[in-house]
Amino acid sequence: MRRLLAPLILAMGVLSACAFGAAEFATYRQAFETQYVEGEKVLDEVARAERALVDQQFSRQSGVRAFDPDEAKYYVKVGDPPLTGAIRASLTALKDYNDALSGLATGEAAAAVRGELSSANSALKSSLTALGGATGVDTAFVGTLSGGIGKAITILEVIERAQNRIDFREQLVAGHPDMKALLQTLRAGTPAMFDVVQLSRTTLGGLGGSDGVSGDNLVRLEEFRALMAGWVILIDQSILAMDQAVVAVATQSGNPDLTALIDASVELEILAGAIKAARN
Repeated sequence: MRRLLAPLILAMGVLSACAFGAAEFATYRQAFETQYVEGEKVLDEVARAERALVDQQFSRQSGVRAFDPDEAKYYVKVGDPPLTGAIRASLTALKDYNDALSGLATGEAAAAVRGELSSANSALKSSLTALGGATGVDTAFVGTLSGGIGKAITILEVIERAQNRIDFREQLVAGHPDMKALLQTLRAGTPAMFDVVQLSRTTLGGLGGSDGVSGDNLVRLEEFRALMAGWVILIDQSILAMDQAVVAVATQSGNPDLTALIDASVELEILAGAIKAARN
């Protein structure tokens, strides 16, 4: 009887390990997605504004403008301009990092987890190169963002080299402070993003309005302010939820209490719903 029961007990143990926090981490992944979606909406507007702002700067220069390969993404209106592209790649990399956390906790294949992180790393490297061509934007923020992306690239490269699930878990947990810092960098950069949008809607030498922004442009700017404010609120709650997710992954073998993770995730979902309702 014992010989018959042994394989069954072993199988039950494996299933239990794979099912660790499945429901809780599914809720967390979905909740983090709500913040990501709001960020995408913000960046769609920032992309339009960044390109319009640079177009204005180019048009004010006399004569024929020399070709600068570092400005290529401004000349061809395909994809994001440099600053927006770097921010969007950072946001996507953070989403992939959190997907990896969730996948690792719930039994996702290591190859799938590695694929998510590899894709995120490639996007970050491409954006870091393009960021060198950003023009007409806050240079201090560009420098801070470049530093944060550089750290994230190093972290993801280390995680990609993990040989087994234990290594994956240890490296994901070890990388949390710098990935969290990258999300905080995006939050801290929202004033610079707002400035890009404001400047793109400013009429130099124009009369009336507020600081050269008038009429429909002022209405649109205030709508963008509300959109960005909602994203910041969700970033703050996402940071709290990410902290709890990392704690859960770090203590996975010790059967941790996932109440804090589910509470933070549910609060993020509730905030997202309230923000969406307030805009309608």
